[in-house]
Amino acid sequence: MAAPFLAATLFTALAPELSKLVKSRVRLVLGSTTPAPTKQSGVPPLLSPEYIEDYIDYSIDAAQAVSALALPVVGVVFAVHQGLALPVVITLIVVGVPALLFALIRLLLVGPNEYAAKKFFFRRYTLVPAVGVVTNALATLIVFLLS
Repeated sequence: MAAPFLAATLFTALAPELSKLVKSRVRLVLGSTTPAPTKQSGVPPLLSPEYIEDYIDYSIDAAQAVSALALPVVGVVFAVHQGLALPVVITLIVVGVPALLFALIRLLLVGPNEYAAKKFFFRRYTLVPAVGVVTNALATLIVFLLS
């Protein structure tokens, strides 16, 4: 019964690696096509590699936000089908869905620069994957202990 939550945890935990891969590719492309921006070059801050990296974190999280919200719901449906007690299911939904909705709303309310500035777990995870990992790991533990 814990397998869907464990899979969701692992899926979400890989987000920083994907982000790092995309950032290195973008830096490589930026480095080969334009000189590094400086105050003297007149390149606006929005075009700096650091700002572009913030957009990468932001866009990857925006793209995975729906799956981060849907995977726990799918796990709950699977767990119900496997006979998990209704109070446990309700607890998973009442805790998990609002937490993930909060992360999604926060993502939508701030700009990429502000969003990417806050990282959790050794400054590795932005908000959506951090909440996704915690929510799914807790769901995995709850289901594992109660099944």
